[in-house]
Amino acid sequence: YIMAGTLSGYYMACNKARLEPITEFVDAVGTGQRECNLASRPRPLTDADIACIAVGLSGPHSIRCLSLEENAFGMDGIGHLLEVLDSNPNQVQELRLGRNKLKDPCVIAIAHELATNGMGIKILDLSENGITNIGLGAMAKAINSAASDLVEVSFHNNDLDKDAAAALQTLTTLDLTANQIGPHGGQELARALLGGRCPLQRLNLRHNTFDDDTLLKFSEVISRNTVLTQLSLGYMHPSPRTANTVLLALKGNKSLLLLDIYGWALDLTLSSEVIEDIMFH
Repeated sequence: YIMAGTLSGYYMACNKARLEPITEFVDAVGTGQRECNLASRPRPLTDADIACIAVGLSGPHSIRCLSLEENAFGMDGIGHLLEVLDSNPNQVQELRLGRNKLKDPCVIAIAHELATNGMGIKILDLSENGITNIGLGAMAKAINSAASDLVEVSFHNNDLDKDAAAALQTLTTLDLTANQIGPHGGQELARALLGGRCPLQRLNLRHNTFDDDTLLKFSEVISRNTVLTQLSLGYMHPSPRTANTVLLALKGNKSLLLLDIYGWALDLTLSSEVIEDIMFH
């Protein structure tokens, strides 16, 4: 009966906007599902669709994961979504907004709400949204605010090139794949990981542009950091000697379960003994 009341409001909003109700949303709410997948639709969701969905989320529901990836909404839709998440905190806890071309203004609006009220969001996907360091800076402040409950954020395939280290203070999982992060940004990340108070356990840095000096700094991270369990450094191009130094650092590491060096060119005359030693132990 309660779910029927929630859907009644959604149907009314759709009727007013002259939109067809989204079947998957109706099913998710009506049957008490915890996950609602509205990603990559034949007709992408617009701001008007999101406004109706926000009405549907304003009542009692069981949805904890809401996926809105690869649609066509913008600031207006984000505004409606944030309003309902703010008024009903701790219901939706995983929000996936990747591939929506949201850009910095939308991300700044999201960051403001996260920093102010948290909304109970624990996992946030902002991948492939054209975010620059401006949006990252706002999100970093939100992540580090007392109100934030975030533990995992994905920024992969955006337009970041440095200052990503600011996001490391409270997260346990961070995906920064393919963000054009160069030597300066890489060095800052390594220093943050060596700071002693960084809780990060899983860090994906694939497809960035670290030089040998930066990767040598990460060999120090591997030697000294005792929290990281997964570190992805694939698709970079260190010299064979630098690659060997990174592998040697594993000998002193007791916490790392996965080191991704996919695509590295290894000189087996330098590295074979190290690899055999690692596998043996």
